[in-house]
Amino acid sequence: MVHRNNMVIMILLILVLSFSSPVIAKEDGKFNSSNGCSCHSSSSTSTTPTHNFPSSYTPSTSYSIQIGLTGGVSGTKGGFSLEVSQGTLSTGISIGSVQINSAANQATHTTSNYRSWGLYWESPSSGSGNVIFELAVLSANGNGGTSGDSWGTISPFTSLETSSQNTPPEASSLSFNTQNPTKISGLSINYTFFDADGDLEQGTEINWKINNISSPNVDNMTSIPNNLITKGDLWEVAVTPNDGIDFGEIISEGPVEIHNSPPSISEININPENPNDDDNLLLNYEYFDLDNDLEQEHEIHWYLDGVRQNEIDNMVNISSLMIRYGDTWQISITPYDGSDYGETVWSNLIIIGSSNTPPTINVDYSRYNIKTIDDIFLSFDFFDVDGDQIQNTEIMWYKNSLNMPNLDNLNIIPNSSTEKNEVWNFSIRVSDGLAWSDWFHSANIIVNNTPPVVISSMISSENITTADNISISWQQYDEDGDSEINSQIKWFLDGIWIPDFDNLITIPSSFTTRNQIWNFQITPNDGEDFGEIFMSTPILIENAAPIESIIFLESGYLGLISPMEEIIFEDTNEIFSIENLTLVIGYKDVDDDQISFKISWSRNGFHVPELDNQSHIPKNLLSPGQSWSVSVLASDPFGLSSLVSKSVIISNMPPEAIMNDISESLIPGSMTLFNASSSVDMDGTINSWIWTINNKEIYGMSFEIFLDSGQHDIKLTVIDNLGLSHTIQSIINVDTIYTVDNLIINLDGANINLEWSWNGPSTDFNIYRSTSPINSVIGLSPLDEYPEWGDPIPTPLTPIAFTSDKSWSEEAPVAAKVYYAVTTFSDGKEVVWISADNNMISIDASSAANSTYLNKSDNSSISIISSILLMFIGISSIGINLFLRRNRK
Repeated sequence: MVHRNNMVIMILLILVLSFSSPVIAKEDGKFNSSNGCSCHSSSSTSTTPTHNFPSSYTPSTSYSIQIGLTGGVSGTKGGFSLEVSQGTLSTGISIGSVQINSAANQATHTTSNYRSWGLYWESPSSGSGNVIFELAVLSANGNGGTSGDSWGTISPFTSLETSSQNTPPEASSLSFNTQNPTKISGLSINYTFFDADGDLEQGTEINWKINNISSPNVDNMTSIPNNLITKGDLWEVAVTPNDGIDFGEIISEGPVEIHNSPPSISEININPENPNDDDNLLLNYEYFDLDNDLEQEHEIHWYLDGVRQNEIDNMVNISSLMIRYGDTWQISITPYDGSDYGETVWSNLIIIGSSNTPPTINVDYSRYNIKTIDDIFLSFDFFDVDGDQIQNTEIMWYKNSLNMPNLDNLNIIPNSSTEKNEVWNFSIRVSDGLAWSDWFHSANIIVNNTPPVVISSMISSENITTADNISISWQQYDEDGDSEINSQIKWFLDGIWIPDFDNLITIPSSFTTRNQIWNFQITPNDGEDFGEIFMSTPILIENAAPIESIIFLESGYLGLISPMEEIIFEDTNEIFSIENLTLVIGYKDVDDDQISFKISWSRNGFHVPELDNQSHIPKNLLSPGQSWSVSVLASDPFGLSSLVSKSVIISNMPPEAIMNDISESLIPGSMTLFNASSSVDMDGTINSWIWTINNKEIYGMSFEIFLDSGQHDIKLTVIDNLGLSHTIQSIINVDTIYTVDNLIINLDGANINLEWSWNGPSTDFNIYRSTSPINSVIGLSPLDEYPEWGDPIPTPLTPIAFTSDKSWSEEAPVAAKVYYAVTTFSDGKEVVWISADNNMISIDASSAANSTYLNKSDNSSISIISSILLMFIGISSIGINLFLRRNRK
């Protein structure tokens, strides 16, 4: 089967090629030339077509086709000719200029200025089979002739149809919008679309028939235009669903008959519009029928005061003899077209008026300069040609064009109902019992602003003195609730207006003098209008007390009392007891009166009478921590005074830490003196001395300790009796510590011999001995860590010998291991540093017990005494250790 299909394709290709005849190309394109062109001579340079034809296609799909060429003759001019066996070609958006033939199966260029082109190809519908593309391109040299050009073609290109796995859609539940359609209801359909693949509906076909004849002009419509619907026609419909890929099965509905449309009535009215009791009533209406049926036997019913009047049914004209003033008439009409009755339509209610001449009215009302405090009123009189009296009056009030029904029929609108800027008007009419007069409509009545009123004023003080500013305030009432804005103020001095002070609410005291009389005048304003002028009562400027003095306390010799402007005020932050406490007073009297002073001192809250009126406190009365306060009463000749007070606490001066110059007396390896006895406290005593040496605290004014060689951080803090402290810090360097070298020991019978070398200046040597290792000859130092429980506590050792030689010997004091240490002196001070590698050594003297020397009687007592002494030293060490441990806990 495959071979057969291939054979068929080959035959078709041969036929296509055999029927293709040479054609002549042109600059504006040439169809039927997809196999090449004989009119253009081919140059030696070959031209190769380029394209993007799909190797396979999906039915009913649009593809963008790009055509070009490579190689060929040089230049930019060229052309092409394309032919496709199936589908539809279109220009779309092209790179060059492209034209399509009428059959839409061939394309060529429109101008020779390009060598690349673009167009669109719409693939054929499903089941169309494979598609053949044939293409020829031309590269032209642009000489205006046919010589020297080059063209090339492709072998027929086959695009295979992609088999679809699509499931066709389904349509169901097809129905008309009504079972009895009319021109009124219209004719439309509803149906349900379903696609198992979830495809959207696309391309569904709807086919209509009218009276069993196809009606293609309405195909694919779901609703038939009303103008095509005619009573009595029979309609049927068929729906073929499509998902854009495949059609589903056809469903149909009908035929359905178009039924009669009932008629209707519009524009019903009774003339005249406002009939009187001497008018005939004439019915007018418009009949309408969508099917253009003529009006048949309609039903017209007349109702008088709600009761049907049977005797005048179907009449359109009622005589005035049948109506009277005050009647209420209404009409109903039910149209009929010979088949159906339409809906019943009712006219508006018609009330029969009177032929009586209505009265006329003359109105007077307040309309100008109405404020929010004013009522709005109206009055009227009337005239009736029939001599009738007024039976009814109707008044309607409007605020800002809105009716105010709660105020209707009032002659007066109280001001409580109005607000600023509202626009009021009214309408009024009267009735003589038979007829109403025409409405009278008033002009707009605008409610204007009510100016404010000053209701009270205040000044800053009841009694204004020359030291006081005159500050005023006032309260104003505004009927409209407006705030005070831009009120005017005028000031008067002794009855004379002072324009320079206009609109000031405060007159500075510098502009007033004793016994002046001031007034102020206020013209209130609410931002729109000025109110009535308000005049204050007179303001008498009285004598002022001396201005509150400015005082401050400082350390010095004597106090100072002087005018304010002559004093530079520099309040001292801290006052100490090493100087007098002095008072500085700066005074001023705005009336330039002579001022007297009373000064009162208190210490720790208690008055000190002996210091009254003194301007300083002697330093011998001051101590740190004391609280002193002073009160100064300044008085003028008129008995007015001012009182000021000031307090201060005497500050404590911190102590000054001073340590001795440790580096001056420092001898490496010897005890170093730390002395803080030179520290001072100017206003107290020093209670504590705290030394911190290499982060280890030691308490005491002075002491001696041993320092190893190297750098040491020294800090001294002193604390006085009030808790203030001062700290100094120093760094000292201890040079290398020199000891004896080459210390050796031997046992010669009962004698222990020591020898050493010394490279320093001439010195003496101390010899120390112990039955335990010697780590220190000075005992436990403040810088040493305290031993753990059970460990021995180092105790000071006493030298057993003093020599200037570099050797020394003694008889072995015990027949046991013995430890020796040798120290030197520098500048008269012992170098007490002990090093196990340099100046400490031990020997086992157990063999000395066999020596003849120890067996001699004269030595036995010495041995016994030495043993007892060593035993006592050991027991004492254990006892001291236990005692110190118990105290530490």
